[in-house]
Amino acid sequence: MKGWPAAALSLLIGVGLLTGCEDPSEPAFLQLSWEDFDQNPEQGWRPIAAEGAFGEAAAMIERYLEHHPDLPPGPMAYSRFHAGQLRAMNGETAVALEHMDAVDIESIPPEYPPTLPLLVDGTRHFLRGNAAEVERCLEAARAVAPRSEMDREFVGALDLLSRSSGLTYAEVYARAMDERNRPPGEGRESPTG
Repeated sequence: MKGWPAAALSLLIGVGLLTGCEDPSEPAFLQLSWEDFDQNPEQGWRPIAAEGAFGEAAAMIERYLEHHPDLPPGPMAYSRFHAGQLRAMNGETAVALEHMDAVDIESIPPEYPPTLPLLVDGTRHFLRGNAAEVERCLEAARAVAPRSEMDREFVGALDLLSRSSGLTYAEVYARAMDERNRPPGEGRESPTG
């Protein structure tokens, strides 16, 4: 009779797993919706990245993608791109490019910002040191009309990349934070062209 409680507990845990109850050994972030995990500044990987722990935040995204391999193409593209950005900010260019190259630009749904594929492509080229291709992506993004707020952000990011040849991605990120925090009129360049 001594083994009965342990067997009952094992059965209950097994039933809980089969019926969709959370596995207590899994990190809570794996249970978040994609929107909460990737887009919410107070949940998922973003608070970790905000503290400068770029490698840890990238590892969270990688784990989330392993746990959610069936994400639709748009969310998958954003998450792979974000993992690539974080790896690049952590100085891991080769791993960053693996993530960026895994983004299937052609499958990004039309309801997503039309400049997103250009941002992904331009970032890939920046990481490979191809300034002419970064400039091509920037010009194509500038030609998108009308532009949403997100498109304007993406054009600004491409503009910054095009002006940052020779810098690391981490240096570009630091430059972006400097420009963002600089008061208007103090030498801040317009990223939206």
